[in-house]
Amino acid sequence: MRLHDFLQQHLPREDARTKVATPRVILLLLTNLLVSREPVYGVAEWAREFDPQLFDLQPQHIDQLNDDRVGRCLDRMARALNTNLILDVVRHVVQEFDLSLDELHNDSTTVSFCGEYPDAKVERLLAGLMAPVVTWGGIARIIGPT
Repeated sequence: MRLHDFLQQHLPREDARTKVATPRVILLLLTNLLVSREPVYGVAEWAREFDPQLFDLQPQHIDQLNDDRVGRCLDRMARALNTNLILDVVRHVVQEFDLSLDELHNDSTTVSFCGEYPDAKVERLLAGLMAPVVTWGGIARIIGPT
């Protein structure tokens, strides 16, 4: 799917102090989501159970992973969603695997929330992006750029 290439192309530039590249952390999170579904604070511990090369990481990278690093990578990923990242990945996958889109339905408009989010009841900018609005029933309405 060339996810690493597309992430590297669309994610904001890395800070010079970065020890584990954001695309690698995002792919580690994706693997975790597909295989184990550990919470963010447990991803580094989960990754230690495997050979780092399975995640295209070096052994020293595992020691540099923690929930703060994972969270910062998720912040960077959120900023990349205002680019053509998703469109580029989908376009590539459709072409690479000769997929037919005749019967495709992708409803990405609904996200469920649990708990209380008092700051998410009105539209507002957060880190330059429109923040989700959590409405009745735990449904989030993602407000796009104006």
